Amino acid sequence: MGCVVIPIGPGNANPQVQGLFELPVTGWMGTAGFLVGIFQRAEALGYDTKQSFSIKPVFAGAEMGGVRMGKLLKEKYDVTAFEMYALAEVSVVGYECSFQIGLHVSDLIVEIVYSETGDHVGPGEIGQLVVTNFERMRGC
Repeated sequence: MGCVVIPIGPGNANPQVQGLFELPVTGWMGTAGFLVGIFQRAEALGYDTKQSFSIKPVFAGAEMGGVRMGKLLKEKYDVTAFEMYALAEVSVVGYECSFQIGLHVSDLIVEIVYSETGDHVGPGEIGQLVVTNFERMRGC
């Protein structure tokens, strides 16, 4: 894809803010809430996040309230957040495209079943998520 991955995490936010300012970081994959926290820290340090940072597309997941955080990123920081759903066991399960009208399922079979019987649940019913991945994971 021609991109460089810069892993960051919780901890000292100041060097992370400086890195976003000095490097041409254009995308983000992680939780929207973590990025909002980084932007808030940048503002506290005097940065204008709309002018100082190049981040525009954000792939966000793994947290409750992602839609609310996505709205905040768009309204306050002019960053478009795309939802994604991923599991450590199978990687990305579903992701949102530019139309933002729901998740596209990756090359997997995704089912929601009753945990007691394994039968498929009906529309709007709650069940257990079952994901089948036919590709062998690297390193396995």
